[in-house]
Amino acid sequence: MKDRNILYFITAIIASILLVMSIVIRFFKFFQEPDYADIVLLDYYYYIIPVAILWFGWYFEDETMVLISASLFAVFAALHIEHIGVLVNSPYVTSNFAPTVKTIYLLGLVLMVATSVAGFFGPIKKRFTNK
Repeated sequence: MKDRNILYFITAIIASILLVMSIVIRFFKFFQEPDYADIVLLDYYYYIIPVAILWFGWYFEDETMVLISASLFAVFAALHIEHIGVLVNSPYVTSNFAPTVKTIYLLGLVLMVATSVAGFFGPIKKRFTNK
């Protein structure tokens, strides 16, 4: 069995968790009534192609695929930061949904930043350790 890069695998797992989380929050109550899910996370179809690219990049050990996906997740994190006001109730969040909305927002932001940082760090680490 081929020994694959563990950092690429961890990056793909983090991105997959983000994809599953964005699918699962569509079933929460705060998504149907006041429509907070649009500001909490991007829609799940934004993540499908970058996650698939990451898994292919891990399987084939192709750092170009990992870098492409990491740059897409960096763009998604920049789009996600536009709604940072949700943490200070800039779009008013009712008190019964506030803890869930803020927690999912921060978790999504952390997962996006972690995916892009790990995706950029993997090929850089690989280049320096091979020399």
